[in-house]
Amino acid sequence: MAKADGPEKHYRGKTGSLVYYRVKGVTYVRKHVEKIAAKPPTKLQEYGQRKFRLAGEFFKPLKIPVEFGFQQQANGMRTGTHLACGWAIKNGFKGSLEDSTLDPSLVKVSGGTLTGALSPSVRWAGVGKVLFEWEDNSNLGSARRDDQVMVTLYNVEDKAVFFVLEGNFRWERQQVVSIFRHDLHVGKLEAYISFSRPLAKNKTRDLSDSVYVGRV
Repeated sequence: MAKADGPEKHYRGKTGSLVYYRVKGVTYVRKHVEKIAAKPPTKLQEYGQRKFRLAGEFFKPLKIPVEFGFQQQANGMRTGTHLACGWAIKNGFKGSLEDSTLDPSLVKVSGGTLTGALSPSVRWAGVGKVLFEWEDNSNLGSARRDDQVMVTLYNVEDKAVFFVLEGNFRWERQQVVSIFRHDLHVGKLEAYISFSRPLAKNKTRDLSDSVYVGRV
């Protein structure tokens, strides 16, 4: 796989023995490999394929918060979704080979070097409102008072996602999220919190590792 320059950067699809495709506005080229009939997969291979499939299904509705949450680590083909899936495949599954499941409490929706949330909590606070709260740990580690909170709520069963990407400051110690048709989501929302800070050098943001707060 390599970047395609010159006239080739406008190519799409298969041309001879090469395949051209675009990712985030950049054209890449790779050799086309003919599929060869393979032996039936082993149990371990089936397990790996299953984990890959389940992680992909889990993160598909989370594309917007995950791409934001891993923006500092993403590079070319390594998108935020790929990074989140990779972490989940290695760390997010519970159970045996035959009945393994992806545990929402073990995944990450953001990753980076910032100090994360201290003692976060989440609860319903009025009709259609979910309230995140945390302690102000400004000036501990790499935390700063003007870091902005990122919160994500995910109904895995119904594939519904609610989020605030650049929310209140760390020192404000709370963030409210509005939930559309809240009656469908009570008791089903997996909650995650992290913080971000802009980086002037490349116009992206550094993030903290997300913290799973619980189900609400």
